[in-house]
Amino acid sequence: MKKKGYNILAILAIISVSLFILGFVLDAFFGFNELIFFPLLTLGLIFGIVALNQIKKTGQKGKGLAIAAIAIVGIFFLWMMIRLMTTRLE
Repeated sequence: MKKKGYNILAILAIISVSLFILGFVLDAFFGFNELIFFPLLTLGLIFGIVALNQIKKTGQKGKGLAIAAIAIVGIFFLWMMIRLMTTRLE
């Protein structure tokens, strides 16, 4: 039997990624170090992957949310790696 409604982990994935983006904006305006918010990005990735697996099994809604969270995490991971590499080269 398929459960109705959104998968809670997909929602948590988007929330944690959104909180990371909030931290990123706070960094831009107030000088916070975005690495402080890095665990939120990691949680978004974990929640997104687990949510995708659960959605495949249960048929719940939220596949787009989980994929969006994983994609956003990937973009920010790449951006952070490029930023770290360029700052070390200077």
